[in-house]
Amino acid sequence: MPITFSSIGAQERSNQEYRKLIDLVQRAGEKISFQGGYYVRWESGDGDELWVTMLGGKFRCITPFFRGKSAMTFGITEYVDRRPETVDGTVHGWMDPVPSEPENGIYPLSFDVVGKHLVGEPTLPVIRSIGLCACAKNLVAYRTEHEFEAANQQRAAEYFCPIGVFGDLQRDAKAFFDGHVVETRDLNNTLTNRPYRWALTKTVGGLVDVVFDPEQIDVTPTVGGILSGSFHLFGDIKEA
Repeated sequence: MPITFSSIGAQERSNQEYRKLIDLVQRAGEKISFQGGYYVRWESGDGDELWVTMLGGKFRCITPFFRGKSAMTFGITEYVDRRPETVDGTVHGWMDPVPSEPENGIYPLSFDVVGKHLVGEPTLPVIRSIGLCACAKNLVAYRTEHEFEAANQQRAAEYFCPIGVFGDLQRDAKAFFDGHVVETRDLNNTLTNRPYRWALTKTVGGLVDVVFDPEQIDVTPTVGGILSGSFHLFGDIKEA
């Protein structure tokens, strides 16, 4: 199964590669301070980003992200802590909530947050605009809706299943979804000089930036076609 970082052209297959990636970001990135710590954010200009989080002078985690054209509305109902050296944190809530009703949306979802300390922790529940980055774990591409329907007679071409929150207390940033490809490009991570692939995908709830490693997932999205797969989710919470 592809590693999360390889979805934006980075590698961390060993402790040595993981440490090298952190060092690269710290040398090439921009320092952004917040109360109690700071980030070092590296961005290519094409959308791929890597965030190193330092808290109290100690390394917390490094987080991948793709800042593209994703646009969704999310009702945040809960903050979820993760163990050190994983992610900044996670939020749980409801996608596309009814206006003024953060706990009444089309499906529940959790996602790992990028730059969490820059947006603070507003009083919950609250509705925010988000950008969602879906790092593919496995993926199938269909050229047409007819081709998709022939292979998946039980699902719609736009379908979203928040598999990370099936249990009452489960808060994993995982999902399975199908969606129409709106735009796609082959890109290169300039920090690591490795390729990755991006596809803006329309699914239930809005537009998602899907990214994946073409060396590990050998599929080619087609504009107007459909992508189907499982993903690890990272989200950017917009300021109010």
